[in-house]
Amino acid sequence: MRILKWAILPVLAALALWSGMLATDYVRVIKLYEKPLFCMASREAEKTGDSGYQGLGYGFLIQGNFRAGENETHSVEFYLLGMKIRRFTAVPRSS
Repeated sequence: MRILKWAILPVLAALALWSGMLATDYVRVIKLYEKPLFCMASREAEKTGDSGYQGLGYGFLIQGNFRAGENETHSVEFYLLGMKIRRFTAVPRSS
């Protein structure tokens, strides 16, 4: 029983860490319209002008106007384990 406890503990710790990374990136992208912290930029999205970011088992495809210092997000697609989970349309910010 003691060996089983020590085998499960690292798995639970890794799952908690991954969940924290996912939650942080999700809030930054969906609610704050900022770039995710724990994702890498995708090269595929550069061809279409969109911004794609890939994390550990999750990703974001951000569509918007990112030229000339503007950071205007139009929509975001959220992917989990390669499947599109949800598409969000950004609400314009009032200045």
